[in-house]
Amino acid sequence: MKIKRILIICFFISLLLISAGTATAAVAEENETQITIDKADQSNSATFSNVIVWEDYRNGESYETTDIYAHNLSTGEEMKITNNTSLKYSPVIYGDRIAWEDSRNGNWDIYVYNLSTSTETRITLNGSDQYSPALYEDRLVWLDGRNEGGSLDSNHWPEGNWDVYMYNLSTSKGTRLTSNESWKTFPAIYGDKILWIDGRNGEPLYSHQIADGEIYMYNLSTSEETRLVTNVSSDVRPDIYGDRFVWEDDRNGNSDIYMYDLVNSTEIQITDNESEQRYPAIYEDRIIWTDYRNGNGWDNPDIYMYNLSTSEEMQITTSESEQWADDIYGAKIVWTDNRNGNYDIYMFTLGASEEKPADEEPVDEEPAEIDSVEELKKLKAHVNSLDIEPSAKDLLNIKLRYVIHYLEAGDTDTALIKLGFYIECVSIMEMKGRIESKEANYIISEAERIFDIMQNA
Repeated sequence: MKIKRILIICFFISLLLISAGTATAAVAEENETQITIDKADQSNSATFSNVIVWEDYRNGESYETTDIYAHNLSTGEEMKITNNTSLKYSPVIYGDRIAWEDSRNGNWDIYVYNLSTSTETRITLNGSDQYSPALYEDRLVWLDGRNEGGSLDSNHWPEGNWDVYMYNLSTSKGTRLTSNESWKTFPAIYGDKILWIDGRNGEPLYSHQIADGEIYMYNLSTSEETRLVTNVSSDVRPDIYGDRFVWEDDRNGNSDIYMYDLVNSTEIQITDNESEQRYPAIYEDRIIWTDYRNGNGWDNPDIYMYNLSTSEEMQITTSESEQWADDIYGAKIVWTDNRNGNYDIYMFTLGASEEKPADEEPVDEEPAEIDSVEELKKLKAHVNSLDIEPSAKDLLNIKLRYVIHYLEAGDTDTALIKLGFYIECVSIMEMKGRIESKEANYIISEAERIFDIMQNA
């Protein structure tokens, strides 16, 4: 079984290593939803599952007060998460937890709100500044200025030396991950991997200075730190999903979007347009960003997306106003939009038109493919019946849903890639103790059996 698993993983990796050159982007079918309708400004959104969170300015004057709000797409309910009159920025969400940075104590602290229990918790208690939170499962990371005097200036820009900290929300244990004297910006986390921009090999960072830094990664499983990408801007915001991360890079005279594959240690240029592309986010095979190609200079930015499975670029927004990419989760893309004369949060839901090229002829389903779909649905039902943590079950459901979708669309090659990712994910969950070995072995053996059916159809 191990040999077959290795062959499967090699197979889908080889299919994935495709040229990332982009042609003229297709335009997505209209499928937008306006999330916020209040006349005040709402910005900087994030999403997980059926919840969207954002910064909201409706309860204060002159931008002196902000609150964190959430919208539940399943119920249509909008929730005010915070109630004090401080400034709050940078909300993030994972599962039923929302984190943000908060100035209520005279400095910037990290807070967490639990949607299930309706409780708020202050995570950082010292008198220095902490900002830029990121969440994954029970792990919360942020930038901390308690060592060597890191602080945020009046424009909320970092000065001095910073460190990356992590807090385990289950064990209430905090950990300092970096100890070098340098500035750091924009941490990101997925699983055991934590990324950030680090200035240890360059010049100090002063108020609103854009300086060159490097992308570093800390692996919690091995306690190893690795330098991955050099000469990136301090204003870069990397994002990570699985073994891939994305960032904006100005090596070509303008900002382009790049991706790095940690499995193969390969770097891929995603955009080659001569305008600016900024603020990328990644989820599974989809990368979104803010793109300035349709305006004059910095006017009229739009949201674009690149699908790694199909090698296709797609224009998501077409409104002649400004849209800034915020986040992507599953088939949902969220952004900040000023088409109504103020900043609102919008959402785009990807559909079948994105999954399959418009000029592709329909493919008749063969009996073997139909059998494969039914077998995959049986496997999905089995996983749903297991007594495992909800986040693990949700992740496996999402990955298997994509296998079924591509198989039903007639794209067997992509379905095989997705099923390979699914098998790898189960193996990782077994190693981390999130699934018992007996159940993991059964799931993997069934997935490999279905893989053979699909490959030989």
